[in-house]
Amino acid sequence: MYALGLFTLAAAVCTVAAKTIVITVGGNTTNDATTVFKPNVVVANEGDTVLFNCELLSYRFFDHCLDPLFPPVTNGNHTVTQSTFAFPCVPAHTTDSTVNGFDSSFRDAGNEQAITTLSVTVDDPDKTIWFYDYNTCAQGGVGAVNLNKTSTETLDGFQVCYTI
Repeated sequence: MYALGLFTLAAAVCTVAAKTIVITVGGNTTNDATTVFKPNVVVANEGDTVLFNCELLSYRFFDHCLDPLFPPVTNGNHTVTQSTFAFPCVPAHTTDSTVNGFDSSFRDAGNEQAITTLSVTVDDPDKTIWFYDYNTCAQGGVGAVNLNKTSTETLDGFQVCYTI
């Protein structure tokens, strides 16, 4: 009984709460397509959620993301679509039938008050998740979750693959 109690306590201590990582889509105020995702590279653990499109400023709390008094700041008509490194700017499921990739479809955020989000749960932190915005991909509107720093597949390479 004592051993079971210790095991339960150890399991509770070792359990790490999943976190939410926010990536703003379209919050850029310049014509630089490489800033359509802020940030465009994030690191997430297994079970973490990447939440696209809800801007968190220092005076905002996460609960306010969906509160009309605290709307996200976004501009333009954007998508968040999963891709593969080999085929940037093409939906992942089009080029690899084993990938059930995410695609937000177009979200019009031109009124600067559109509240649109897309949540993606990270299942394998050792696998890079590539994503792009349909309208700006050819100009560098791309990003990655868990970019493998030891791989030859880099964000710059992902951008170059399509923009050449």
